[in-house]
Amino acid sequence: KKLKVCTMDEDDFYALRTAYYIGDYSKVDKEYKNLSSLSGLKAKERDSFLCRSFIAQSRFKEASKLAKGESSPMVACKQLLTYRQSKDEQAKEIAIDNLKEYLKESSYLDNATFCVIASTIFLEEGMYREALELVVSTGSGSSPKLEKLLQELCIYLRINRQDLALKALQKMK
Repeated sequence: KKLKVCTMDEDDFYALRTAYYIGDYSKVDKEYKNLSSLSGLKAKERDSFLCRSFIAQSRFKEASKLAKGESSPMVACKQLLTYRQSKDEQAKEIAIDNLKEYLKESSYLDNATFCVIASTIFLEEGMYREALELVVSTGSGSSPKLEKLLQELCIYLRINRQDLALKALQKMK
C-alpha cells in the first residue's frame, strides 16, 4: 500500500497549524507571514490561526485588531475573544448565547475552523454534547478535517471516555 504524501499545494496550513497546536506561537507568526499571498477564505483561515495564537497568549488587543469581518473563521475568533475576555459568568453566558445564534446559520457550520473554535468554547464551558455535535462527522461522505478529529479526541478524553477516544484516534490514521 502506497502512502499519499501531502504537498504544500494540498495543505497550505500544515506548518502554521502544527506551530499553533504545539504552542510555538513565535513560529505561528513566522508561518503566517509565509502565507501572505493567500486571499479569500484561505486568508481568513490563515488569520484565524494567528488570532487564536494571540488569544492563547492573552494578547487580546492584537487579536481584536485581527478579528475583523464576517467570514466564518473570523466570527468564531471574535466569539472566542469575547468569551476569553469575559470577567464574570454573566458575560460568559452572553458570549455563549451569541455563539448559539451563529450556530443557527448553516453557512457557519459548513466551515471546519468555525466548528472547532465554537467547540472549544463549549468544551471550556463544560457543554460536552454541544462541543461534540460540532466536530463529530455524521456520515456525510466527506472525510473530516484533522482539527475536528483532534477536538473530538480531546472531548472524549475530558469526559473520561477512553474507549471513544481510541476510536477517534483510529479515525486519524
